[in-house]
This record gives sequence, C-alpha cells and structure tokens, in this order.
Amino acid sequence: MARVLGDDVPLVSAELAEGARQMHWVLDAERCYELVAVADERLSLSLRDEHDHELASRSGRWVRLGPVCPRWTGSFSLDVNVIGDRGRVWLREIQPSASSASLEVTRSISR
Repeated sequence: MARVLGDDVPLVSAELAEGARQMHWVLDAERCYELVAVADERLSLSLRDEHDHELASRSGRWVRLGPVCPRWTGSFSLDVNVIGDRGRVWLREIQPSASSASLEVTRSISR
C-alpha cells in the first residue's frame, strides 16, 4: 500500500468489515486532506458536511477522494459501504499541487 499512500503517515487508518458504517472527523480549514480506500471486492464512499450535504462520492475497488480543502473547520462524516469481506480506509493530510483541482468542501446552504 506504500505505492498508494506514499511516505506520508495517515492521520486515520481503519480496517473495514463488510457492511455500512459512518465515520466522523473534524477537519481543519487550514489543511487539505485526501481519503483513500480499498476493498477486496468493492466499496462506496460519500463525504458529507455537518448539514448532511453530500460533497463527494465515489465507488470501486480502489477509491480516492481529494484533495479536500475545507473552507471552515467543522465536523464531516464519511459514509462507507463495503461489499465483500474487508477493506481499509485512510485519511491523510496533503499539500495539493498547484495543478490539481481541489474539492473545496463548502456549499451555500439555502434555507
């Protein structure tokens, strides 16, 4: 897995079993992050803000979301559904390159 993550040490690394779960993190507005997940068969990820708005989602055997650069510090959740025996998810802090488009996790919320 070093090829996927590089030399960076993840902030969070979690083993996943088959089924759905939700993971919660407080992400800092002064940092950028990347989520990487792999599964034996398939998984789906959905990143949501504290208002339960979906910010990004992807599925596959190997999934990467990011760079994620929040405009505010707050609570974010990751909905994970693993199909198959097992998987793993990593959250790590990154420095986005100038050429990569970042996923700015902000929305205007209409009330």
